[in-house]
Amino acid sequence: MLGYARATPYERVVFQDFGAYLDTPLPHPTVFLERDEIVWRHLHASLLGNFFSRARGSTSAAGAMHAFGRMGAFCGLQDIPFWRRNQPKPPLDSVPNDHLHDLPDLAGQQQALGVHFLEFLEQLKDRKSEFQEPLIALARANKNVAEILKDDWPKACKKIFKEFDDTLRVWQQDYQQ
Repeated sequence: MLGYARATPYERVVFQDFGAYLDTPLPHPTVFLERDEIVWRHLHASLLGNFFSRARGSTSAAGAMHAFGRMGAFCGLQDIPFWRRNQPKPPLDSVPNDHLHDLPDLAGQQQALGVHFLEFLEQLKDRKSEFQEPLIALARANKNVAEILKDDWPKACKKIFKEFDDTLRVWQQDYQQ
């Protein structure tokens, strides 16, 4: 094993007492919750997690690694197969691999997961009693976002839907290029 350290005072201190370095608590992460955009992203992630939790059903489990690299499936587009350099380009599947079979509550349906998710988001405004308070609790560190969620629920729902819809459209346009 080979390690490399620059000859700075910090590296010398760490090298001289590596045990003390390892015993030092990690610094707390800095999250800028006063920035509206970051709080909205946290709310989006919470809603996406809620959607997948419902779609998976109570008996199924999945993790983030299962979702990685499946944006095409989420948008109902073909998976791009792995292809090696200097080999012929592999053909795309003729039918999108939407992985709905992984989600018992959606199995057998023809729409892409993204369409189901947008339908889920459209229902938010009618499910205020179920979603408003948990989202306000998530946004409590940001007065601007928390007030929008509390005082203008339809506006908040419309904003969330539009941001996801716009993001999916941009991703699909990039994919098609």
